[in-house]
Amino acid sequence: MKKGFHHLTEKAEKRIVALRAAGKSHAEIARMLRCHRNSVYRTLKKFAMELPRRGPRIPVLTPKEQAEVLALLQEGKGTGRITKKLGLRQYLVRQFAEKHGFGRRRLWDAVPEDTREKIIAEIRGHQNPAVDIADKYSISYKVTLRIAHQVLHCPKFRPGSRGSGEPLSSNFPQKTFGPK
Repeated sequence: MKKGFHHLTEKAEKRIVALRAAGKSHAEIARMLRCHRNSVYRTLKKFAMELPRRGPRIPVLTPKEQAEVLALLQEGKGTGRITKKLGLRQYLVRQFAEKHGFGRRRLWDAVPEDTREKIIAEIRGHQNPAVDIADKYSISYKVTLRIAHQVLHCPKFRPGSRGSGEPLSSNFPQKTFGPK
């Protein structure tokens, strides 16, 4: 017989339906009838016979896992560390954490007030690039940039590495210009 596509006969289609009703898998039926597995799928789809699901499609946390995750979250562990320790999927742990009020921390809110004032003063004065400010005060670079955008009222900063050009400069007008 030549290779390529061949239509299944009506008899073969009826046999596929009967074998599936008897509980055979798609792969087993394909082997028995010496046709491709996709032909079996197409035939069963044609006759509106679906493969029953074997369990939930999306994994869920068991009550025991939920208790362990909750205990670790209350200890202050992050979702990444919890997933590594328990061998779970991170999106499940994060979803569970957010559901129980353990959202991501706002890093700027954790910074003491006097340190915030120093950071804002450095941003207004254009003294250092955002990377250096973030390193100096041990805060996130993204948080530093977000605060710089709010303080200087500009949508975008000029790209540049350390030591090249004026730090935190922009092509867009800024409402506050610090001393040069």
